[in-house]
Amino acid sequence: MRERLKTSYRDTGRPSIDPELLLRLLLIGYLYGITSERKLIEACIWRGAASPDLYGIAGADGKGINAFPGVIFEYSAAGVESTLSTFCIGFTCPNGNGPYGNLLLDGGNLYGTTYEGGAGGVGIVYELTTAGIETLLYSFDFNVTEDGVEPLSGVIADQAGNLYGTTLGGGAQGKGAVFKLTKN
Repeated sequence: MRERLKTSYRDTGRPSIDPELLLRLLLIGYLYGITSERKLIEACIWRGAASPDLYGIAGADGKGINAFPGVIFEYSAAGVESTLSTFCIGFTCPNGNGPYGNLLLDGGNLYGTTYEGGAGGVGIVYELTTAGIETLLYSFDFNVTEDGVEPLSGVIADQAGNLYGTTLGGGAQGKGAVFKLTKN
């Protein structure tokens, strides 16, 4: 397919998405019940031409209920799909429940949030290696609401490696908070 469509793409301007990758994305969206292309792009990370693996989050079962705890998946350039991490169901899941928001690829590791679970029951920030080893970076606590509760944005990183995100609730006014975490 690549060779056949090669003449349709230009060398100038913004790079085009590989047509095989686009078809893979649409298939992943169908399989995981992600019905919006915008949500599909938000849920996935493409590593680029140097390593055409695709990473993504499937955080709900597509029916709007929390019967599916969520997974982080990898879809390799060879077309092999694998699950890197599976979250558990419930507020007290130590590794979180319901991955949500963007997935950040930084320094070869993936970073993200869950809106439930962890020691405090109201979400975590995690690091996940591409080999599937998860490290809990922070657990939000319902009893320490000034830090915020239920992170729904995922995280972003600055040049120093600090992670930033937002929460749905908690904070000084009870309407959410902006948080900063140092990875090390």
